[in-house]
Amino acid sequence: MNDKRKITVLAACIALGVALGYLFAVVPNVELVTTTVFLSGYLLGPLYGALAGALTEAIYSSFNPYGAAPVHLWIAQVLSFALTGALGGWIAKCGIQHPVRQSITFGLSGLFCTAFYALATSFAFFLMAGKTTEVLIAGLIQGMGFYIVHIISNTILFSALLPILIKRLKKMI
Repeated sequence: MNDKRKITVLAACIALGVALGYLFAVVPNVELVTTTVFLSGYLLGPLYGALAGALTEAIYSSFNPYGAAPVHLWIAQVLSFALTGALGGWIAKCGIQHPVRQSITFGLSGLFCTAFYALATSFAFFLMAGKTTEVLIAGLIQGMGFYIVHIISNTILFSALLPILIKRLKKMI
């Protein structure tokens, strides 16, 4: 894929990720932004995937319908999504073709990316709110229900949706 096409696909992925963020903003911890960012990396490679993740989350988090994130949280979100996009590119380089293996790999990637995001954002809260072990543990415990829903939903979305999307999008691109 040439650079112009990559930049066009990158822009479309960022716009789609931000739009899906707004679309699902009212549904707690069920979202398609993470899936879109991973898909961006899968299609465009680790570098463009990281860029897609960072820019998608920077835009969405800065103009979140519930208010902009505080700087510590914003940084954690942007870095987590950059990692998600890069991971998509690295997984693509593995060249896994078998549908079951692909689905399992994507599902585990969704689990990892979402768990990493939960830990990174919890740690950012820890840095903002007192820096004691009790604050970190309390934040993790209070958020556990949300984290579990988020991790399970993204694991399912990654394993079920990505194989279908990748197969169709690779033909188009």
